[in-house]
Amino acid sequence: MVIPQPWLVPNLTLDAVRALQRSDTTSDMDQGNLRLTGAEVLVARNWVQDEFWPRIQDAIQRGRRPTPSCGSGVIGAGGGARKGSRDTSFGSG
Repeated sequence: MVIPQPWLVPNLTLDAVRALQRSDTTSDMDQGNLRLTGAEVLVARNWVQDEFWPRIQDAIQRGRRPTPSCGSGVIGAGGGARKGSRDTSFGSG
């Protein structure tokens, strides 16, 4: 999954992202975009700017992969996506 840099809050650190991930998840920043790969990845609500959070929720509910209008990249949910109050989990299988 890739979350475009314009969607992320300023000063988001890779350490903060990695702290919430399972051990089998890889996290990296590529040209400012957040890339998460794994069976299940977590996206904390406070990592994403308010105006873009509904688009992430929509992608989870519909199981689709929207292309953001503000930059390149794709977010989306594979198979069993879970929703939480603070974090949202995107499952890939």
